[in-house]
Amino acid sequence: MNRRDAIKAVMAMPGVTAIAVATVAPEDVIVLEHPGLLSQEAVANIRATVQRVWPGQRVIVLEEGMTMQIQRAAAVGAR
Repeated sequence: MNRRDAIKAVMAMPGVTAIAVATVAPEDVIVLEHPGLLSQEAVANIRATVQRVWPGQRVIVLEEGMTMQIQRAAAVGAR
């Protein structure tokens, strides 16, 4: 499966409303957010699809409206 077909496959999944295509560095972690609860099979399919597009990339799937943020110490002032 090529990259374009993989993106189409992800967009065809229930609940997926948008996808942003970006350059991903090897040390990056791909974080995918989904508004609802996913089955284990759906999460596995999402991970497999991402792995076909970006082999070896780490993937986090957040469900039920969960979001992930990292607050850098420099942004709030080092103590």
